[in-house]
Amino acid sequence: MAVVTVLTVGVTSQPITAVEGDDVTLQFPLAPGVDLSAYTVNVSRDDLINVSENDVHVYRHGQDHLQTQMAQYKDRTTFIHEDLTRGILTLTLSSVKLSDSGPYKVYVPKLDAGCVIDLSVVTKDQENVAPVEGPLWKIVFHVCGCVAVIVLATFLILLKSRRIFS
Repeated sequence: MAVVTVLTVGVTSQPITAVEGDDVTLQFPLAPGVDLSAYTVNVSRDDLINVSENDVHVYRHGQDHLQTQMAQYKDRTTFIHEDLTRGILTLTLSSVKLSDSGPYKVYVPKLDAGCVIDLSVVTKDQENVAPVEGPLWKIVFHVCGCVAVIVLATFLILLKSRRIFS
C-alpha cells in the first residue's frame, strides 16, 4: 500500500504512483496541526467532466456524508476520523483503477485551506518500469545541448592546438 504525505496544505505535491488493484492512502496534514474533527472536509475530482457531482468523499459534522459521492468511488473510500484530531486528513482508496488517475483536491472551507495530490495508477506490468523524469522534449533538449557543448569544446581544443586550419 502506498502512503502519501503532503506537508503543507495549499501546495500541489509531486505525482503519486499506485498499482492497479492496490490500496493507496493519501495524507494531507495541516501545518501547524489543527483539530479538524469539527470541520467540513471535501475530497473531490474537479478534472472529471460529464459528472453531476465531483465528490470522492465528504466529512461533515463528525460523520461521513456520502450521498453526493461519485458512483465510481462507492464503497472504496475510507476516511480516518481519528487522524482529524491531530490535523491530518487521511483518505484510503481501495482497489484503485486506472480511471482513478488524476488530481484529488482536499478542501476545508471554514479554514480556506486546500491541497491537490496527483494520483497516477499504472497496470501491474508498468509497475517495474522506471519513470521518465519530465517531458520528453526537455530530455531531448538537454541531451542535444550536452552533445553540442562536447562538439564545441573539441573544436576549440583542436583549433587552439592548431590541428584545424593548418
